Amino acid sequence: MLKPAPARDQVIVTRPEPDAAAFAKDLKALGLTPVLAPAMDIEWFTPQNAPQSAETQDLRTNGEHSAQDFPFPYHLGGIAFTSANGVRAFESAFLKEPPAAMAKTSDWRSLNIFCVGPATAAASEKAGFHKIQIAQGEVTSLTRLIIDAAPTKPILHIAGSDRAGDLITGLKTAGIKAQRLVLYKARANDTLSASAVQAMRRAQEIAQQIPQENHKARLWVALFSPRTADIFLKQTQAAGLNPALSHIHAACLSPAVAARLKGASFNSIKVAKTPITKDLIDIIIRQAPLA
Repeated sequence: MLKPAPARDQVIVTRPEPDAAAFAKDLKALGLTPVLAPAMDIEWFTPQNAPQSAETQDLRTNGEHSAQDFPFPYHLGGIAFTSANGVRAFESAFLKEPPAAMAKTSDWRSLNIFCVGPATAAASEKAGFHKIQIAQGEVTSLTRLIIDAAPTKPILHIAGSDRAGDLITGLKTAGIKAQRLVLYKARANDTLSASAVQAMRRAQEIAQQIPQENHKARLWVALFSPRTADIFLKQTQAAGLNPALSHIHAACLSPAVAARLKGASFNSIKVAKTPITKDLIDIIIRQAPLA
C-alpha cells in the first residue's frame, strides 16, 4: 500500500479525461498536487462512422458501413481492450443505445473480455462485463494471455486510431483469428494548459533562487505512452519552456515511454516497475524529498 508523499510535490497530469480526473484524485489522496494538462482529447466513433481499413473491412460482410454487418457476439471468441477509452467507446456504441439490428447487450456482456491491465479491467467491470481476464499492462502480455486462453473463434480488438504495439499481428502469428475495430481517436492538443505553463515557469524561477538540494517539493510530469511523451515535448517547445525541463522530473509508465525522452534535459527520468498506474505513482512517492 502506498504511503502519502512527505512533501507537496506537483504532478503534471497528461492523461485525457475522464482518466485525468481519476488519476488526479489518486494523487491528492497521497498528498500530491495534480496539475491538469491533458495531452489529448478523445473522440468516439460509432460503428457506422468508424475509420475504414483493411481490418475493419473484415468485420463487414459486404464492405458497407452498416451496423448489421458487424459480427454478433456468438461469432466471437472474446473482446480485447487495450485501454479504458476502448471500453468506454464500445459501451457507447454497442451497449448504451445499440442499433436495432445489433445483438442484445446481455449477449455482448457474456463474452470473454481480455484487458491489458487493471485500469482497463475496472472500466470493463463498470460497463457490466463479468468474464474478465487481466494482462500485465502491455500488449505483449495481453497477447500471451489470449493465446493461453486458446479461443476457437475470432477475437475482436477495440482500439484507437493510434496504437502502441500490434495485438492483431501477434495473435494471427499464433494462429488465432483476430480483427480490429477502431472506435475512438485521441486528438493531440497543441498547447500546454495554462496551469501547466504556470507550474513549469514557477519551477524554473524557484530553481534560480534556491539550490536544488534545498527544494522541499518537486515538479513531475506523468507520461503514460510514447505518443503522450512526444506531444508533451512539442507542447513544451511551442511554449518556449525547454529550459524548464531541467527542473522537472519525468515519471514514465514504461521503458518505451522513457525512450522518447532521450535527448531531453529532464532533471531525472524514472520508469515504473510495471506498466500500471499504481507503480507510476509509486515512483513519485518514493522519490519525493523529505520536508
